[in-house]
Amino acid sequence: MGTARARVCRAHAARDGPCVMTNLLQDGVTWLGERLKESASVTIVYQRGPHVSDDLTVTKSLHEYEVIDTDGIMTTIKSTDYLIHAADLIVNDTVITPRSDDRVTEVVGGVSQTYEVMPLGPQKEYEPLDTDGVIMTVHTKRVA
Repeated sequence: MGTARARVCRAHAARDGPCVMTNLLQDGVTWLGERLKESASVTIVYQRGPHVSDDLTVTKSLHEYEVIDTDGIMTTIKSTDYLIHAADLIVNDTVITPRSDDRVTEVVGGVSQTYEVMPLGPQKEYEPLDTDGVIMTVHTKRVA
């Protein structure tokens, strides 16, 4: 622990009891994730096989990624990405991590749109947005 933080912790402990110093970056990511939910969110339902989640509040974005395919050729992939709090992704009473063929359903203007979770070339179907995995970016493509 840094010297300044140690002094703050000792001063706090002397006054109020034991001091627990949290990870400032993790706190910041959690705070940012909550602000995104409040101001830049959509509602989806996540599906794995016959099982579906409750409504999830997530942030949606469109990205183009350049990946090298199995033949060594650079290709551009368009992905509809969803930023999802990892702890919120509960299907069939279990916290899950995304995998290929999972589905995301979103209603836009009264029309249901379905997206399929997909990997980006040799990469995974999702990636952590932060070092602690509080929020993850899930890559999808529209299928219906």
